[in-house]
This record gives sequence, C-alpha cells and structure tokens, in this order.
Amino acid sequence: MNLSGIIQKALVGRILRLPLRLVPVNAKVPILQGSLRGKWWITGSANHGCWLGTYEHDKQIAFMREVRRSEVVFDIGAHVGFYSLLASELVGPQGKVVAFEPLPANLHYLEQHLSLNSVRNTTIVKCAVSDEEGDTYFREGYSSTTGCISDQRRDQSKNGHDRWNMRQGRVTVTGRDKIGHRGSGAASPHWRPVGTLQVSPYDIPGHT
Repeated sequence: MNLSGIIQKALVGRILRLPLRLVPVNAKVPILQGSLRGKWWITGSANHGCWLGTYEHDKQIAFMREVRRSEVVFDIGAHVGFYSLLASELVGPQGKVVAFEPLPANLHYLEQHLSLNSVRNTTIVKCAVSDEEGDTYFREGYSSTTGCISDQRRDQSKNGHDRWNMRQGRVTVTGRDKIGHRGSGAASPHWRPVGTLQVSPYDIPGHT
C-alpha cells in the first residue's frame, strides 16, 4: 500500500496515519516493502514512509530505472540515507556510492543506517557541495531535508536555526573513468552521466 500517495490532509489520510503516532522514536525497524524491504531503519529519523517503504514511491521507481550495477552514484544532500541505501543496493558490491551531507543531525542517522545494514560500498563525505572549495556557512531550511550555502556569517532561517559553519566540497569530472576525486577508479568504462534533481519550492527565490 502506498500510504505516501494518500493526501495527509484528507480524512482517510489522517485516519490511516493515526497508528503511526504510537510508533516510538529511534526504534530500529525493518523496512516493510519495496526494493529496501528487510533493511533496517530508525524511526523518527525521517518520514514514516521510509520504513513503510512508500517514501517518494514514484521517484524511487524513476531512480531505479536509471541506476545500474557497478555504477557510481553521488548522493548530494544525502539527508539520513534513504537514497544512499537504495543506490547501494542498485549498484551492488562492484559499484560505489558517495554520500555528501553537511548537517550533523542528519549525519548521525546516515552513519547509523549504513552501519545497521552493513553497507560497504558507500562513503560518507561530511561537507556541502559547491563549485568552489573552502570554508563557508550553511543554513538549514524549513526542515532537515533542505538547506543552502551562504557567504553570510549569521542568518536566521524560517524555523529559527542559525547557519552552520561547514566545509564545502567540490566535484569535478576529469574523464569518463572518473567522477571527481571521490569516485575515482570506480566508474564504469561506459560513462553515461545522469542527474536527478529535487528542489523544494521554499528554496526558490520569491516563493512565499
């Protein structure tokens, strides 16, 4: 059942989600369905749809169509690791996943999810990604899933969080066998760069 596909504000959506209030936070539970079925997840780390296996159902399907065995996946803004886990399964032991995440709270869960599932083909890079390398400030957005790099020292985001002081990273493509220095040596010889981008409307200038 794709619970994520049922509008939360609708009556049936509210009724179906009532039992989720009884789920304890930070419980280790198996993902119930989908390609990650049986993998371990920590409740409260993200949307309940993650451990239910229905999180962003359509996007999961699109993602799975693109990622192949032995490829390299860069998860830029890995959050707590749902797509990093999915990519890890899809590329297999000969592939590689590089998960970039700057926020400490997200990194805590990301590291636990990889450890709980004994993931060996994924590397965590504790930084944000930009076209320049150096130190700057990072602002968390309206939730832990959003944020942006800033050159300002201090600025309050909508939920009152300050900007984090984080190190930026840089990803460059130097040839078909390399995806920057982090994926060097792990890319397929049949190089076919494919990108997927998810943008929150709250991060679009002019959105209110």
